[in-house]
Amino acid sequence: MEKLLEGKVVLITGAGRGIGKCIAQRFMEDGAIVYTNDIAEGDMAEWSEYPICFDVTDSIAVKQSLMKIYKEQGRIDCIVNNAAIIANQKLGMVPKPLMEKMFAVNVIAVIDIIQIASRLMARTGGGSIINIASVTAVVGSPGQVAYSSTKGAIVSMTKSAAKELGLLNKVKAHLEDGKLAKTFEEVDDEEEQAWLESYNLLTYKPVIYAANVSEDDLADDAANNEGVQAVREYAKGEQSEVFVVCAEIEAEISELDDDEKKMFLEDLGLKESGLEKLIKASYKLLGLISYLTAGEPEVRAWTITEGTKAPQAAGKIHSDFERGFIRAEVVSYDDLIACGSHTAAKEKGLIRLEGKDYVVKDGDIMLFRFNV
Repeated sequence: MEKLLEGKVVLITGAGRGIGKCIAQRFMEDGAIVYTNDIAEGDMAEWSEYPICFDVTDSIAVKQSLMKIYKEQGRIDCIVNNAAIIANQKLGMVPKPLMEKMFAVNVIAVIDIIQIASRLMARTGGGSIINIASVTAVVGSPGQVAYSSTKGAIVSMTKSAAKELGLLNKVKAHLEDGKLAKTFEEVDDEEEQAWLESYNLLTYKPVIYAANVSEDDLADDAANNEGVQAVREYAKGEQSEVFVVCAEIEAEISELDDDEKKMFLEDLGLKESGLEKLIKASYKLLGLISYLTAGEPEVRAWTITEGTKAPQAAGKIHSDFERGFIRAEVVSYDDLIACGSHTAAKEKGLIRLEGKDYVVKDGDIMLFRFNV
């Protein structure tokens, strides 16, 4: 009959005696390959096949030991973080060096081991990490202020690590199934979503496909081109964008000045070049828009995230604009062009005053009023 832990590779810290030794012996009975750790070998060689001595507070020794196990066995399936220091001291009489040593062994060393072991486990499909806490972390105990604090830290740290590594396990399985990170939807809340985005995974990044077609396909945006339609269908499934371009025409346009370029596109029945299509597609995919400011010296476009409110949009120009924001004078670009002038637009009532809750729209022309 196959044993429960047959062939599993395990490291148990603080295994020289007590709870650690009991755990190690039980794991061995269940068929595990157990590396037993303590700061000194003691009698471990008498009952353990794989004693490994190192100080858990020595980061270099920790890394070297974990790599040694990984190289010898080809994997690490389980870590039991049991090593700890316990010292009973009355409140007000706990020396600082003792507190620092307890936190170094009981908490910081555990985090150090987890950081290295989790990476090694990920290479071989995952594993289990067990952190030994104490009931004193929950109910407290006289004389154990420092010790119970370290075990309380272990409890909260374990919960946080479980959330983080649990998410990565799900993402890893998703990727190994041949899917893109951007199509991963098994997030529990906004916090987890933000954490996933923070990893900057390559396949989580926005993608734009450029479909290079002949001149004949440009007029209808390649609506009847089967190849382009297949690309569009594929891109839709992975939340990507597609724009149609004729590389041959773009090469010709690049050598023309603005007036010649406009005439050239009009002759082809086109409203915009491939480069302009790319810019629009990029803005749409990234959730970006632009608003304009206009004055005697210049007209300038400011790029902001879609959904940005007026004060934050003003802050793109200068932080004082956001801090002292009063209101914004707004007119849409299309309305201003149709009217021909700012005065005409004002006479038609198309210029309006907006407050702090106004959500800026693409193409808004804005004049900010502020006071600092």
